[in-house]
Amino acid sequence: MRRGECNDAGVGVPDLPLAAVGEPHLRDLDPLQVSLLAAATNLPLFLFGIPAGGFADVFGPWKILLGAQIWMVAFAMATVFMLQGGMLGPSMMIVPTFVLS
Repeated sequence: MRRGECNDAGVGVPDLPLAAVGEPHLRDLDPLQVSLLAAATNLPLFLFGIPAGGFADVFGPWKILLGAQIWMVAFAMATVFMLQGGMLGPSMMIVPTFVLS
């Protein structure tokens, strides 16, 4: 690694299933739901990795990164509001995990 570079260890990805189990609203998850939540953290990489690279080649990487970050912030805020409002149940936690990964 060169000086000034940061190595992303991917620590946040395994934390999503653990955070969902520790959340008071979501403690009644069964093992299948936890495993689906873990799969939802890795599936977007396989589905969208290559098309995202093609879009970055066409539109420029900064535009794609900025659009992805804006989408993630907006969806994360909506997820927090839905979770606090009680509109997001244990089985529905898989969808935000898929979208935010």
